[in-house]
Amino acid sequence: MVQQQVNFEFTGTQTEITLDEDAIITLSIVNYLSNKEVTVQLVINTPSGISVSSVAGADSGSNQYNAVETIDPASQSSISIRLAANEPGEFDVGGIAIWYRGDDEDDVNRYTDSVTIQAQSEGGSADGSDQNGDPTSSEAPGFGIGTALGGVAGSSALIKWLHDRRPRD
Repeated sequence: MVQQQVNFEFTGTQTEITLDEDAIITLSIVNYLSNKEVTVQLVINTPSGISVSSVAGADSGSNQYNAVETIDPASQSSISIRLAANEPGEFDVGGIAIWYRGDDEDDVNRYTDSVTIQAQSEGGSADGSDQNGDPTSSEAPGFGIGTALGGVAGSSALIKWLHDRRPRD
């Protein structure tokens, strides 16, 4: 039997919103290791139609799409993200947690998950139609090129950061 070392849970606490509200999603992290800290980088992939309002619970230096947190041995932490919908619709917001134990930067692991956000206009519906069923927007939700490039840049930055921290012989 393999003992669980780290547990991740990506959840939404407020996922059905109107355009004037923020959705809230959270990455909860539990470090079961009693002798090693765990370093986690969370990269958020937002589809077009969704923007990040704020990130709470991450180490300083984190930005809206890329948060880093260090979890002490035998403890837990979380990173909360507030998201705003720019248009009505149903959106899958992806999260990638890239993590390693202690100083073992060569053994990088990944956890991926997503949360669905349903946004509706005042008096409208999450499918982008008004009360009469007429479309209110001609744009379909999906991942934009900026989001894709941001996710790649965040992952590349973590790999470079891990490489630069490696002790030199």
